[in-house]
Amino acid sequence: MESLLVCFDRRFDRMARMSEATGGDLVDAVLRRRIDEGDFRAALVGCAGCRRETACSRWLDARAGQVSGAPPFFCPNAAVFERLARRA
Repeated sequence: MESLLVCFDRRFDRMARMSEATGGDLVDAVLRRRIDEGDFRAALVGCAGCRRETACSRWLDARAGQVSGAPPFFCPNAAVFERLARRA
């Protein structure tokens, strides 16, 4: 069984990759406080509750280094990532 910290780290990594793949930058937005605490918390909770980890990782791997513009249909954080892309 993996630790909570490892699980959080893996999910946060996917969140950061998804924000970049959809035209935003979650890490920069957090550091510069361009994403409000509620949106960030909602994104963490959405990712933590998502049961599409494998599909997400495959989607991200297929788009490595590319900006796709829109998150996949199954992403619970689609609205957050779309807002980040508009603010970029």
